[in-house]
Amino acid sequence: MTTATILCWAAWVIVLFNVDPFHAGLLNFIFFYFSLFLALLGTISLSSIFVFHFWSKSDELLFRYVKRSFRYGFITSLLLIALLYFQASGLLNYWNLGALILIIILFALFIWSSHNGKKNPNI
Repeated sequence: MTTATILCWAAWVIVLFNVDPFHAGLLNFIFFYFSLFLALLGTISLSSIFVFHFWSKSDELLFRYVKRSFRYGFITSLLLIALLYFQASGLLNYWNLGALILIIILFALFIWSSHNGKKNPNI
């Protein structure tokens, strides 16, 4: 996971320095946002794995935190990329920010409620 995160950051840096945003097409912007999303996802997921591991009071193995950390990383990365895209498009204001945060909270609650009903002690 660490290697993939480093490769995603490297891909984002390559896109950042080799693409002219004034002459770039749609595909270049997709590469920019997608590589940044994957890099943020890996970084936030890895960070939250270690935070969960060191701040938890249980002696669970490290791989037990991966699913929860990936979920938090996905939601946070999605929020950050959406905010960045709205800012670049000139659409970011307080109403859109509030609506986006509400959508992300509802999405997180939906994921939490769908996983809360499936109590599997082996996962």
